[in-house]
Amino acid sequence: MKKSFTLLELIISITIFMIMTIFLYKTIDQTKYTNSIFSKKQESLEDINHLHNIFLEDIAESTSVSVSIDKNKNSIVKIVTNNTFHNANFNHVTYLIGNTKKFIRIESLKVFNENELVNIDFFENVYIDVLFDDIEFFEIKNDGINFNIFIKEKNKKLKYFNAYKLGT
Repeated sequence: MKKSFTLLELIISITIFMIMTIFLYKTIDQTKYTNSIFSKKQESLEDINHLHNIFLEDIAESTSVSVSIDKNKNSIVKIVTNNTFHNANFNHVTYLIGNTKKFIRIESLKVFNENELVNIDFFENVYIDVLFDDIEFFEIKNDGINFNIFIKEKNKKLKYFNAYKLGT
């Protein structure tokens, strides 16, 4: 008697192997999809945490904070702070939404005035950081030491931040 596999046994084993391969492929595909979703969420959370840290440090280390409203009913926040990222002498920070719907942080040597025409000297004494694109509105409310910050990006959820002014 020969010791070999019958044709039926081979077909059954190949079929079982193919079924296992299909399930394994589907599992790997699902894992890749899930990983891409979580990596996008992680990036989003990192961006939000970074922005929250900037707000916290700017407001916590501020000596004065003034809030005004622009023509589109968005807040313009002017802060004199010891928290500087680019130049230790540039202690005037302004948050606003630009004409292109970008959320901007301006760190400058002098107070930024949105009503004045900007000349070439302005850009020599300023650092401009674009924090978010496609902003629908930006609002900040305060009661002296507690600042509530609301930012709404187009087609995204409202972002809420809370910061406290230290030393008051």
